[in-house]
Amino acid sequence: MLIRHDTLPAAMAAGSAIKFKKSEKNEMESLIENKGFTEALVVITDTSVNISVKKQDLSQSDVAKIMDIAIRETGRKAEEIVIQSKF
Repeated sequence: MLIRHDTLPAAMAAGSAIKFKKSEKNEMESLIENKGFTEALVVITDTSVNISVKKQDLSQSDVAKIMDIAIRETGRKAEEIVIQSKF
């Protein structure tokens, strides 16, 4: 495989961005689980943050805790964050 030198910096930057998102995702999952949720799955895209937690019923307090973590960790607006229960 031949790699052009002019595309190498862009490829390296993309790789770094993917590693950062994965690290950010793992950190968020840990923070959410530390708030008492047994399982959390976070998917971060360019336009949204989707969070699924394993709990039958999410209270407003639960959603507020998760939302606070998501906003703080990603810098995203609340409108870009989706929180759902997967039981």
